[in-house]
Amino acid sequence: MKATKQQLLDRIKSLLELPGVCAESKRETILGNCEKLSFEQLCEVAATLRIRARKLASIINSPEKIQEIKDAKDNLDKFFTKYGI
Repeated sequence: MKATKQQLLDRIKSLLELPGVCAESKRETILGNCEKLSFEQLCEVAATLRIRARKLASIINSPEKIQEIKDAKDNLDKFFTKYGI
């Protein structure tokens, strides 16, 4: 079954709320901008967020991985900038 645009937006919102994925102050702006994207773009955003969230979750408790966490956040910021989010 193919997800609807609203289901993708709901997934994106829940992924943004995970610790370390996105600053709370940016969530509403990001979601507002996501609403303007096409279905295909939303699919890419949701998939990218899911990958980033998993990666952050796997390394969040490793002190030696601080730089990797920063790099993942920077990559996510670049991804959002790509879509003007």
